[in-house]
Amino acid sequence: MALIKETSLLSVIAVLEMMQTAKILGSESVRYVEPITRVGAFFLVFSLVSSALIRRLERHLNAGLGRRT
Repeated sequence: MALIKETSLLSVIAVLEMMQTAKILGSESVRYVEPITRVGAFFLVFSLVSSALIRRLERHLNAGLGRRT
């Protein structure tokens, strides 16, 4: 359980750091939309991929449990 909490905390920190970097890049070029959109797109893709992997792992583990009982 602690691993899940730590992973969530690291995820939040990473997103905050990426948003801060996007703000800095935006302030240099006065174009904030592109860097912030890229951060959002990256986070969306990362979330979808990790969700699909977790779903696949759950199905695999549930199938393994079903065969044993």
